[in-house]
Amino acid sequence: PIQNTEYLAWCENLKSQVIAERPLNLHSSTPTHWRTAIVTGFRVQHKIPVHSVKYEDDGSEVQLLLHLREVMVLKPNDTLTPARFEVPTPTPGNHHLLAPGNKVQAKFADGSWCRAVVEQDNGDGTCTVRWENGTMTDTVKAPEDLRPLPNSG
Repeated sequence: PIQNTEYLAWCENLKSQVIAERPLNLHSSTPTHWRTAIVTGFRVQHKIPVHSVKYEDDGSEVQLLLHLREVMVLKPNDTLTPARFEVPTPTPGNHHLLAPGNKVQAKFADGSWCRAVVEQDNGDGTCTVRWENGTMTDTVKAPEDLRPLPNSG
């Protein structure tokens, strides 16, 4: 069960937001395409957070466990152009990303890259991150497990 009240508040605040989402690619090197949707509802069902979304491309409505998917909240007038999703390649010189407060993509244990905020530099060449989706595990990262957010330079 989700007990992180900040995460539950984030889930609740997604209602009426436009998002881009796609499945996590756990077993494939071929990326899946992003789909835009409006979040039409949220509830906790059997202690699991469930979002209702309506896709913009075909109007279908589904129930999703967004904590198991890649999700980006879009701002008004955002578009899903290919350039928006270009992902920088990690480099050995990523030590500058260890600074607290940096918003980054961090490599999760399953190999997927997810949005996170650096909470602290641990002083041993690693840092502790806070996952934006509320996940509370796999939070200590080395520089090679971090990369800048797309289009952040």
